[in-house]
Parts: sequence; C-alpha cells; structure tokens
Amino acid sequence: MSFLKFRSSNSLINDTFKLGLGTTISQAMIVLSAPVLSRIYPVEIFGILQLLTTIILTLSIVSGLRYEFAILLPSEHRDGLHLMILHLFFSLIVALISGVLFYIFREPVSALLNAPQLSPYLWLTGFGIILFGGYNAVNFWNTRRNRYKLLAQGRIAYGGLMVLIQILFGLLFYPSPLGLILGLFVGKISEDCIHLFGIIQNDKNIFKKGISGRNLVAQMKKYKKFPKFSLWASLINTFSWQVPTLFLALFFNTTIVGFYMMGDRVIRMPINVIGRAIAQVFFQKGAEAHREGKIDLIFLQTVKMLSQIGFVPLLVLTFVGKELFIVLLGQKWAEAGVYVQIMAPWAFILLLASPLSNIINISEKQEKGLLFNVFILASRIAALIIGGVADSPRLALAIFSFSGVLCYGWLLLWTGEVAQVPWQKTLRAVFSSDIKWSLSTIVVLTIFKFLPVSVWGMSFVSALIVLLYFFFLWKRISVIFKS
Repeated sequence: MSFLKFRSSNSLINDTFKLGLGTTISQAMIVLSAPVLSRIYPVEIFGILQLLTTIILTLSIVSGLRYEFAILLPSEHRDGLHLMILHLFFSLIVALISGVLFYIFREPVSALLNAPQLSPYLWLTGFGIILFGGYNAVNFWNTRRNRYKLLAQGRIAYGGLMVLIQILFGLLFYPSPLGLILGLFVGKISEDCIHLFGIIQNDKNIFKKGISGRNLVAQMKKYKKFPKFSLWASLINTFSWQVPTLFLALFFNTTIVGFYMMGDRVIRMPINVIGRAIAQVFFQKGAEAHREGKIDLIFLQTVKMLSQIGFVPLLVLTFVGKELFIVLLGQKWAEAGVYVQIMAPWAFILLLASPLSNIINISEKQEKGLLFNVFILASRIAALIIGGVADSPRLALAIFSFSGVLCYGWLLLWTGEVAQVPWQKTLRAVFSSDIKWSLSTIVVLTIFKFLPVSVWGMSFVSALIVLLYFFFLWKRISVIFKS
C-alpha cells in the first residue's frame, strides 16, 4: 500500500507541516537533552518535577473554564476576541486562589504525595497556572488566525530555552528540582511572549473596536456548554492523565515516578510532535468543514495520516524500549524503557483518537465527552490500584495500557460515527499503514531479539529501520508538496 493518499490541494497537510516542524524541532531538543539531563539530575528529582507539573497542568487546563475551545467557533473575530478575554480573566482568578492555597497547605500536600522535597516549590503553582493557562487562550486565538508559523516559533523557543536553562543550572549549581522547574518556566514565558507579540503586532484593528461588557456576557451565555460540560470533561481527562503520577507516588516513591516521567516523555513524543500539531490544525479546519458538511473527508484523511506516521516508530519502541533507554540514558534508566514497551500499543491508539476527539467540541456533544472521560478515569484508577496493591508498577502500567487501547479505540470509532464515517471505513483507515514495512519490522526485530546482539546493536538496527521508513515516507510527502 502507498504511504499517503491525500489530495495535494488539502491545506491540512501544509498547515500541519508548518506547526509540526516547530513541534518536531522543540521535541528533538528535549529528547536530545535527555541523555545529558539524566546524567546530571538524580531520578527522584525528575519525580518532583513531574508532581509539580501534574498539579499545574491539571489546574491550568480548566482555569479558563474551557472557553479557549470556543475561540475557534464564532464567524466574527471580535466574538473570538471576547472569548479569549473571558478565558484569560478566569485563568487569572484561578491562579491567584491556587497560589495562595498551595502556599498555605504546602506541607500537608507534599506529605500526602509522599514527596517532602516538593514542599518548597508548591508556592510556584499559581505562577505556573498563569503561564500555562494563559498560553491556552493565546494559542487558540493564533490558531484561529492561521498563524502556524508563529506557533511553531513559540514551540522552538520553549524547547530550546527550557533545556538550555536546565542543563546550565545543573552544571553550574547543585542539581536540584529548582533547575528543572526554572527551565520549564523560562521556556513557557518565551513561548507566551512570542504569542502575545504576534497578537499585538497583527490584531490592532480588532482591539481598536474595544471590549464590550455586554458582548462578554453574550458570548459567555452562548457557549455555556463549555464550562457546563467541557470544563468537567477536561478536568476529569486531565486528572486521568495525571493519575499515574499521583498513584505511583502514593503506592511507591518518587524514583518510580521519575522512571514513569522519562518513559512517558518518550512514549508521548510522537503524540506531542505529530498528534498535537494535527489536533490543532484539525480543530480549525474541522470547524470549517463541519459548517460545510464535509467533515467526514477530513476525518478519514487525518486517520490515514496519523496511522502511516505513527505505527512503525511505536512498533519499534514496543520491541526495544529497554535497550534504547540503556544506550541513551544509562543502565539506571532501564526500568523506564520497560515502561515504554508496555505503553507503546496504547500510545498508538491514543495518537489516532486524541486529535480527532475535537469533533466532540466541533459538534457540541460535550455531554458525551464528559461521560467518556468519567469512564476512562475510572478504568485508570482501577488499573493503578490493582498494580499498587500487587506492589508491581509494571502490572499497574500494563492494565493501564490495555484499558487505554480499549477506551480510545472506542472513542475513535464513535467520533467517526459523529463525522458520519462508518466504523468499517475508520478501521480500514487505521490499518492503512504500509503492511510490508510493518511485517518487515516485526520479523527483523524478532530475529535480533533471539540473536546474541548487544543493546548497542539492537538500538542501531532499530534506529536504522525508523530512519529508512521516514526517508521513504518523506519522499511520498515531497511529491505532494511538489504536485
């Protein structure tokens, strides 16, 4: 089968390429820094960063009451601007309240999470919510305005400055959680500033019309489904993403959390590089296609694109995650590589389903999205409790991964039905990845698994397979751009 079968006129590919390139460069810098950072900072310090990030991301996602999703929907830019203002206002309120509460209760919270080292840094939660919550608003506004080049520049600045600060702090000073946290915040500040500069430079005419209190209230009422349903769905969804961090800390320790953080960072790299870029573009293009009654076409094109890009790399990680981690990060990170192998099948289904879940917001079926998130949260908690009671992080993540495959597989088929795509067509699109490459990869890696090959040899063969695959994939994509 051919790699990609899209119309060359489809702007989805072009816009995804612009945004995806910036995200790829950003993620590449983060991944390339991992061998350095893993040798500077102890494993448990990564666990502290993960716990703080978990709290900040959970609250920042819901701080704007999910009005950022509505920014893309109005036909008038001025209405979208009022929705962005609403989001920023609510985010500021949540940030101030959270900062005060976490400062007051820093000791009980850190004790509950079995992480006393976290206590000195909990006061930074409010500042983090401002950075990450505010970013959600300006990010969706610039997406509405088709500024994908600007979004890409922001991602590059974020990744580059974050790893630079983290490495320099660890080398020049004593390695501590502060170095990792400071790098995270400086990177996000740079990304936010680039977004704001683009808005100030290009949207003066819209701002000149002023902000209307009456219009703010009107937009708040018009899109009330977002705080009514999407807010709780997002809170549950975000919390369910952070459940592994919290439960691994409760049942085990920050070292296990550190292993999970590094494994999660690698396993979700394809999702961060490709999935998020496509999700952002799909939301904007899908909203337009929905108004024109053509969302089924863009749905199938997106599934095929994601499947053909993600299957082979995640298949490789399933086979040689442990070996890759030993080579890149050192022997002490081998357990994180095992976690990657366990979670890779789930990551592939997630890569497909997550971007397309924006159909829930496009079609304003937020109540169904809420029910789905309640169910997946329950399944994840159950998986981690079983693993915790059995005193086995691997078992916890195995059940977590299996339940994720089932839940997100159903979500993909259901969103296809909403887009008026029969489940049979969706499944054919899922399995549109090149069969010859997939089978060849399985055979080659299975043979090498049974041969007396070193971890360096296995890693070299795996890297070669992925590079060759993307080389041929890129040749197909190049034909699309040239046609």
